[in-house]
Amino acid sequence: MSQQNIIEYVTNYKKIIEVKVLHNFFLNGGFSQMRIKPNITTKSLLNDYGIIFRNNINGFVLIIDNDEKFSSPTFKGDLTLHFDMDIKDDHFLNYTDILYTNDQKLHFTNIYDNKLHKNEFVDADVSHVNHNGVFSAEIVLVINKKNEYFGYGKKKINIKESNYTISFNSRKIQLRYNFIASVKNFKSFYLTDEENELYDQNFYKRVLSSGKEVYSIEYNTIIQAGEFYDIKRFLRKSQVEEGLLNLYSLELPHPIKENISFDASSNIFYADIYVTLD
Repeated sequence: MSQQNIIEYVTNYKKIIEVKVLHNFFLNGGFSQMRIKPNITTKSLLNDYGIIFRNNINGFVLIIDNDEKFSSPTFKGDLTLHFDMDIKDDHFLNYTDILYTNDQKLHFTNIYDNKLHKNEFVDADVSHVNHNGVFSAEIVLVINKKNEYFGYGKKKINIKESNYTISFNSRKIQLRYNFIASVKNFKSFYLTDEENELYDQNFYKRVLSSGKEVYSIEYNTIIQAGEFYDIKRFLRKSQVEEGLLNLYSLELPHPIKENISFDASSNIFYADIYVTLD
């Protein structure tokens, strides 16, 4: 008898809302480098309405106690819930296609369909000026508009689950290879691909903010930033030295998110790759 009561109690809980945060920079399409939590007022509301909040790897879920007491007219009407989203990745703005400034607060809401923003991806429409200079984000959900969860007059058996997403897009970037070398010039070097069909010698000298001089070359095709890249580039030598063909070939590394930065003069996001040559 007691076991049956336990089973009935467990199945009385129903998931009503799930919010997933997506980001196509990552191979699995999800974004886990954040923490979402209800604000103080919402914590109190969740407690009053018997709503359980649970974080998961890519967002959170809301679970209700489908107890008949919540069908009372006392619980009738809209319920507005506020959640703070804290981004844990210091390089988030480097690879995410939103305004490149910390002076903003992203505001997500369920006034649209299944996305918590108007367009396919998060963009300037959700960005609001944040005068304290600290990047932040919030999620505002208005639920129970039709008394589908609370104040409906009698206990419900079939409760519809709502699923929402926040979809971030990765930036378009240009790869820039920077070679730190003791050689006086790069005339004998060229950039090529795996099939050796590319032959690019457009190296130029530039000085880094550290004062170090490098030889740089740009991969002129604009690509989308990602966790992994299906690109292979090699630094090779084209000259013959002392009658022997020089077989120097160095496979170049892929960019990392820490080295993506905005160049205001060219209006380009560069993904800088640094290579030290002996």
